Amino acid sequence: MSSAIGVTGVTQSAALSVSASSKTAQINYVATATVSNLSQSTNYVFYAISQNNLGTSPILSIPFTTTAISKGVQMTLSFTTVVNNLDLVNALVQVLRISPLRIKILTSTYSLQTQQAATTINDNKP
Repeated sequence: MSSAIGVTGVTQSAALSVSASSKTAQINYVATATVSNLSQSTNYVFYAISQNNLGTSPILSIPFTTTAISKGVQMTLSFTTVVNNLDLVNALVQVLRISPLRIKILTSTYSLQTQQAATTINDNKP
């Protein structure tokens, strides 16, 4: 994988030594790869090949299609107190299982604090 363009990953060996034609090699390698910078709704084929002292493996091809980018969702959440933006984002990341980069809080903390102060004045009950 070190020579593949745009692919990164770690190769781990579950060492099993095999000998053939006076050559010895380790087999049963487990490899993981991360492919980045792909376009949405596009067909791709991932090719893999392995080589060691015993020779070269057949070429493995795995076709796949990337999904379309979602348009997003806007939610309104009501709270009884002002919640720290970072705490809210971390909670949403865990619940929705999405990247924090996909979450944007549209109401500023200052606006929330102003609204909270307005509802706690004695003549203005919430």
